Amino acid sequence: MTPPPEPPSGPPASELVVLDWRLAARTVMGAVLVLAAAGVAGLALREPLITAGAWFFGRFGVWGMFFGTIVIDVSIIPLTNEPLMLLALSADQSPWTVFWVTSVASWLAGGLGWSIGRLIDRFTPFGRRLCARYPAMTDLLRRYGAVAVALGATTPLPFSASTWLAGLLGVPLRGVMVASLFRFPKTAFYLWLLMQGWALGA
Repeated sequence: MTPPPEPPSGPPASELVVLDWRLAARTVMGAVLVLAAAGVAGLALREPLITAGAWFFGRFGVWGMFFGTIVIDVSIIPLTNEPLMLLALSADQSPWTVFWVTSVASWLAGGLGWSIGRLIDRFTPFGRRLCARYPAMTDLLRRYGAVAVALGATTPLPFSASTWLAGLLGVPLRGVMVASLFRFPKTAFYLWLLMQGWALGA
């Protein structure tokens, strides 16, 4: 196993730390936007979403939502699983089903992302490039370990990048899986917001 890559050149660590009021503000703003988007979708796109949801779950079922969530949450390209949860609600899926399927899939994506990071570390030369792409998250992981993954699981910080980098930097898998459990309360909160917005748009 190759040693973890050294921190990329660039701003000093003190300038990379993102644990301040701006992160809290982004978290609140993200929740407001999800509520508003669900309300607008329920008002302006209700029938198309109901049709699309019926087609998706008629063809792929809850397994489609399960594997779709894994793909979304392990993708290094920033994606979000809220549209998939809203599609499930539009298809009249049980909120409890949506919660458990999404939460478990998202939790498993944490371990898969960690494994991808380990493979990058062992078999490719791209570790430094990935660290350079996400300097703030790299800094947080070096300082706080799996706590940084928990932040990625609950805030607008990129969850997939946190798990990839955790594997790359040698953060223990057990810590990553525990931190990824924070996807459960985040999923519950955002699912509740989607339900309220969808109902407001009825």
